[in-house]
Amino acid sequence: MPTCHNPQLDHDLDLDLDLDLDLDLDLDLDLDLMDLPFYVLHYKPNISRLHHIKEATQGRLKPIIIDQFDAGEFQLNHYYQFDYDEYADHVYSIRDVLIAGTFQASKWKDTSWAEKIDFALKEDLAQHALFERHPWLKPYELSDKDVSIALKHLIAWTLIAAGKAELAIVAEDDVLFREDSLNYLSKIIRTLPKDYDFVDIAGGVGLHASKGHPRFGDHFYKIEPPRDRTCCCYIISKRFAQRLMAQDISITMGIDWLLTYFFCKLNANVYWVEPLVFEHGSEVGVYSSHRHDTMR
Repeated sequence: MPTCHNPQLDHDLDLDLDLDLDLDLDLDLDLDLMDLPFYVLHYKPNISRLHHIKEATQGRLKPIIIDQFDAGEFQLNHYYQFDYDEYADHVYSIRDVLIAGTFQASKWKDTSWAEKIDFALKEDLAQHALFERHPWLKPYELSDKDVSIALKHLIAWTLIAAGKAELAIVAEDDVLFREDSLNYLSKIIRTLPKDYDFVDIAGGVGLHASKGHPRFGDHFYKIEPPRDRTCCCYIISKRFAQRLMAQDISITMGIDWLLTYFFCKLNANVYWVEPLVFEHGSEVGVYSSHRHDTMR
């Protein structure tokens, strides 16, 4: 199974690292947002999306564009081969957090995440029975667009792990800025929990923190066991990026679930921010998504 340590991918990442490490990113949380690495994962045909990001961040935040590995620009089987068994094993290991994420009806609104997890685990299904009960969990073959966005995230993590800054923001190019997003972001950066590894700030798939989630400060909710809310936009610590890149990461499934798999494997400290700093453009109907993994 090809992994992120594939020699060709390593070579491509080395080129990006040479460019990125010329930046002076010795970050102090009291500094302006311009000193904060802000990686934008961009699909080159999405010109209007990049225009929105550059216009919204002008003079406040400097986007670092990652536009390598667009679909059609790389040989898919060089970086990805569908492996049903490996995919199935990974999904089965995180089935509790994936199923708990579907408990979104009003009756669950004040239920803690831990209680939702306990309820999901009561099913106690064997793997084949799990996929019969929840066919949306069944392994499927990724598209070139699914693999493309995963590779872009891997590039970002590699740059962060090797960079000078102790944290960075990563955004897919369907992130939407509100009028107050940057002021709110500045507050979030200044008040980050001391133990954070990953902080979701744009949400997705209808997931929101509830009264039952442990709350830290005004806006941070710790998610135990950890899971994603998509990878639209997040804050990630350098130390966690280094832990990720120390893993032998194979692209076995969509980037959102793949990240949740490593959250659980590494016992990551994951927080969700409420209210959200940004909006997820593909989920609020402003942009369309052609990725298979966002349809499930």
